[in-house]
Amino acid sequence: MTTHTAHTNTNSVSQVDRSNAILIFSPDPDIAKSLAMLLEENYTIEAETNLGMLEEHINRLDPPLLLVDLYPLPPDILRTVEVLKRRKNKNPVVMFHVFRNSRPEIETAIRGVSDLILYKPINAELVSELVSVLMAIHFTARTEEGGETSLQ
Repeated sequence: MTTHTAHTNTNSVSQVDRSNAILIFSPDPDIAKSLAMLLEENYTIEAETNLGMLEEHINRLDPPLLLVDLYPLPPDILRTVEVLKRRKNKNPVVMFHVFRNSRPEIETAIRGVSDLILYKPINAELVSELVSVLMAIHFTARTEEGGETSLQ
């Protein structure tokens, strides 16, 4: 099932569209827009670029999939991780991250809240295929079991 909608930061996604919704977070508006444009033909997309609004946006939308582009600096990464730890429902999270082994505690924190990590640079074709598979798994699980599923 596909829903064709435009990228938006402000319009609320209806209950019907939530099963096909993806929330994209990126501190970089250009990356958020690029990911939204990549996926909006097949999914209901909402994007957030403000970390201060991310938690509320996640809890309001409750999407079956979160795509999170991490900040480059460790303090910002840790703040993002804390927001993801506090979310009400443990929606699957795919993170985009620049791997730096200089701070193992950062990598451990990231792994603690993500279901899948894709290291930058972002490969658009891979992201598109991955989202398609993950959303199909989610849709199949909801249809067969009437409930949510985890990627783990």
